[in-house]
Amino acid sequence: MIVKTNPADTSFSFLCDWQYSILNFSTNTITDTTAEKFALFFMVLDKNTFGHQNFNIQDKRLFNGNTNYSDTANIERKIAIEPAQASGRASLLASICYNTTVITVHENWHCTQSGLCVSGVCDECALCVDYSFSYHTEVHCFDEEVGGPPSGGGGTGGGGGGTGTPPECGGGLPQLRGQVQEGCTPGWNPNTGGIGYDPDLDPASYPETPEILLFEQDYRGQMSTQELAIFDNMPRIKQLQYLFNAKSALDWAQSIYPTSVHNGNGDAFRHAYFSAMNAKVLGVHLAKQLGDAHETFPNNNPIENQMDLFNNQYGRNLFVELSQNGMGGHFFKESVILLLKNIRIPNGELRKIAPLGPNSEILPSSQLVPTD
Repeated sequence: MIVKTNPADTSFSFLCDWQYSILNFSTNTITDTTAEKFALFFMVLDKNTFGHQNFNIQDKRLFNGNTNYSDTANIERKIAIEPAQASGRASLLASICYNTTVITVHENWHCTQSGLCVSGVCDECALCVDYSFSYHTEVHCFDEEVGGPPSGGGGTGGGGGGTGTPPECGGGLPQLRGQVQEGCTPGWNPNTGGIGYDPDLDPASYPETPEILLFEQDYRGQMSTQELAIFDNMPRIKQLQYLFNAKSALDWAQSIYPTSVHNGNGDAFRHAYFSAMNAKVLGVHLAKQLGDAHETFPNNNPIENQMDLFNNQYGRNLFVELSQNGMGGHFFKESVILLLKNIRIPNGELRKIAPLGPNSEILPSSQLVPTD
């Protein structure tokens, strides 16, 4: 609520965080347009009230700058708000500046020739994607009346005149509908874990939901006796991490490789991704124990066992590789998916079985071969 006083009267109005959506967005990273200033005002208010300093930016139009955002772009932004020293800003109002660190994930497209990704331009070749991260710090400043909103934001709430009622969600404005998330929530949320926060390591990322409990019932039937002995002696949070990783690996494999989840490229992806995630959240040693134990399931086909052990080890090695290159943190899961799908599997670095029968069954002529 915005309260303004003068010698003759006192008035008030309301601002709602979701109203940023109907304002103008920046087209230049160094320009503070209304939507960004409005969003920053509420982030600062959140920080001063609840102590949240880091925010996930869900609406990628915010702080977009010149990156030409589209709904399909693989971009993730986070804002870290820290007090910055204002300088050279002459104003009768309070001048507040904040450093905002923007982290962006880029897709870098290359060409593929003979199964290898190469830089540059080539004709008639399939595309593969690599990734990179960029970081830059912007200084966002706005003038604030004492107790008021950022410059340019006053009166947006529309409650005014002492009605005591905030505007209806959506404000009755047609241009707002469809531009905000369900419930008229803002395009950002506080990242409560701090600057070093990593959702892959956060126990809150592994809730004991009915869905995961149902998955656990089914998955226990796929565990070997040795694997179950290890699993049943793990703390519950580690059990949940293991189960979530197993389900995520299966879901991603079915999504990317719907016709080869068993014994094909999808099978290789599933085992490598599962093992890489386990190495991160459970540790390499426990991940290896569980992975090796899983392959002792009775009546495992020897060639399938060999394939799975190879791809499991590849996944654990991938975790070590990315960690040593400073990429084992927040974007680890996304990095593993992109690497496996677009580079490592097409390059033949993992193993699958071929030829296979019509139902992916092993034939007398089946062999262990590189993925493609």
